[in-house]
Order: sequence, then C-alpha cells, then structure tokens
Amino acid sequence: MFDQDPLELWLISISRQRKHPEPHDQEVLYQDLGALERWFAIPAEVRPKEIPHMRAGMFSSARLAEKDLLPVQQMYRQILTAKGNGKSYIEPALLALIAFTLDPSTIPFFVELLALPNKSGDAFANRRRELALGGLAFLAYQNDDPQAIDALIEATKHSLPLVRAQAIHCLKQVIVGTNSALIVGILTVPATMPEQTGPPALRREPSAALLSRLSEIVTSDPATQPRFMAREVLAELGQPAPIEHPDGAYAFKVVFKHVKNVSRTIELCSEQTLDDLHGAIQEAFGWDDDHLYCFYLNGKRDNNRYRFASPLEEDGPYWTTEGIIGELGLTLKHTFLYLFDYGDRHEFEIQVVGIRPHAEPGEYPRLIETIGKAPPQYYFEDEDEDEYEDFS
Repeated sequence: MFDQDPLELWLISISRQRKHPEPHDQEVLYQDLGALERWFAIPAEVRPKEIPHMRAGMFSSARLAEKDLLPVQQMYRQILTAKGNGKSYIEPALLALIAFTLDPSTIPFFVELLALPNKSGDAFANRRRELALGGLAFLAYQNDDPQAIDALIEATKHSLPLVRAQAIHCLKQVIVGTNSALIVGILTVPATMPEQTGPPALRREPSAALLSRLSEIVTSDPATQPRFMAREVLAELGQPAPIEHPDGAYAFKVVFKHVKNVSRTIELCSEQTLDDLHGAIQEAFGWDDDHLYCFYLNGKRDNNRYRFASPLEEDGPYWTTEGIIGELGLTLKHTFLYLFDYGDRHEFEIQVVGIRPHAEPGEYPRLIETIGKAPPQYYFEDEDEDEYEDFS
C-alpha cells in the first residue's frame, strides 16, 4: 500500500473517515507518539532495535493538534538519522499525519525533505521524496494553497529527474484531477450518473507561470521522464507540444536482457509509433508476433504512468499505436523497457543511441546493426542448450 500514489491514497482515506476524530483514535495516536518519544529518550547504543509502531492507520480518524505539529516534524527528523527496524512503516505514518493537518506551515518541512542529499543504504529516499511532493500536492488540492503550488513548480527544477517528473505529475493532479476522484465517486454516488460529454472540466485554471514552466521543460529538460510528463499535462490542457524533429529519425539499440552480447539497432522516423518499433523488434529477432506486449518508458515495470500497452489489450493507460516517437520526449541515451509475452516475460532493454534532425531517404523502420545470433523465442526450439548458455 505504501507504493501507491500518495495524493490518491490520502484522498481516498479522508473520503472514508468521519468528519470529526474519534476519541479512541486520538487516544491511540498519542499513546503511540508517547512511545516513540520514549524510544528516542533511550541512549542510541541500548535502544531496542524495533521502532515503536503507529497503530493509527491510514484510515484512522486521528489528527494532530496544532501544538504537536512542530514536535512531530522534529520526531521525523530524528527518525532520519536513527537506526532501527520499521523505518519504512513509521516514516509514511508520520508524513501522513503531518500532511493531514493541511497546515500551510508544513510547506517548508516538505521542501526540506526534497533537499535531503542521497545517503548510501537509504532505501526509502525515493519514496520519501514522493511523499513530500504528495504533502505539497495534498495541500494544493484540498486548500488551493498558492504557496504549495509554487513549491511544486519549483520542484520541477530539482537535480533528480524522478523528482522533477513526480512534481509535474502532482501539478497535473492539482490542475486536472486524480484517479481517486473516480474511485471515491464509485463509493459515494448513485449508479445512475448522467453521461458526460466533451472534455472533463479542469479543477482549476493553470497559471501563466505553470504553463511557461511546462513549455520550457518539454524542450530543455535533459531527461525523458520530465519531458514526457510535461507533454502529457500540456495535452490534457489542450495545448499539446509539437512533435520533435518532425522530419527526423531515432535509432534504438535493442538488447535481449537474458542473453549477453546480442542486440539489434533499429531506426524509426519521428512520426512512427511504438507499435512500429514493436513490429521491427519482432522482425529483427525473427520471432512470431503472437503475444501481448507493452513498453515502459521509465525502464521499470513499476509505474503505469509510463506504460504503453498493445492495442489488443482490454485496458491500458496508453496504446502503442498512439505513442508517436517524436511526441514521447525521448532524449539521447535514455533507456526504457519492452516486455513481450506476459507468460514468458521476455524483456528487452532499449536505448536511444541516435537522433537525426533529418532522416536519410529510405524505408523505415530499418535495421542498421546486428550483433550476435538471435535467441529462440521458445526454449524448446533448439536442443543444443550449450549454444544458448547465456540464458539466465
């Protein structure tokens, strides 16, 4: 559950809570905060390894009193440097409590978390930044807080591409809306809803500063994820960014992840699609195009925001036939993932190895480099196992 979108998770949470905190929930919350305070009071060298848990869960009605907001923020700072088991549970719990106050004074705290440097062994760093951005987005979404929106816009200049992309996603949620609105609607409104026609109304009008920043990201950000997210938001706002290199071509080096030193490099025109790339990969490796497939532009199977699905799937965030190469915000050396056959899970790593402003004459897609013998699509196709000893 901790891996879900923070804003959507918190909106669903508050939609299912009572308007006023339950006395029992409040009592449990302060018992747990007291236990955590006592744990910190023990010298570090003799503290129990287990950090006290917060029993006030995501759907608890418990809320922090205003006087306790700063002390809990300080507790969180102590958790960052403390050693013990359960940090990945206590951190989201404390950050949710702080966010649920909807207090503008929390903005500097969340900005502070975004500025924390990377530390070796800190497995929660990326999720912490995501939750910090979620805290800013929650305040902007619920209270229309202009300072929270400004902080999100400033976060689009962060040194880390993942933070920049997530900040843009949060801005989209604040301006356009979230998936949780649909989920909450299903839970709370009658089944007979009037059919909506035309584009959905915006939750709020984007500022000139936001539109200017998004337009700047589309052309100047050095990473693909922020450029892709900015293009998506502009499209939602009815101001789609133009195709990049409309007369150009992109070269993709495709590596089958289960076999060493086997690759194919394929060129496509800017106006061709990920569906065309899929077909070219299948042809280049001599496989049968007889299974579902998808692409993850972020390179990992962990985020559907970057997923383009086969048009034969029943449901998908985007279709590969809609994924026009020159409209994806691709940058040189960017690596993404191609997954073919959801049963056998054949994974290919794809890297952008060339971008030509003007394509050479000829037919596209075209194969421009072949390295190594293509592996069989099915393991039983060849009885000589030694020939494919590189399979992992």
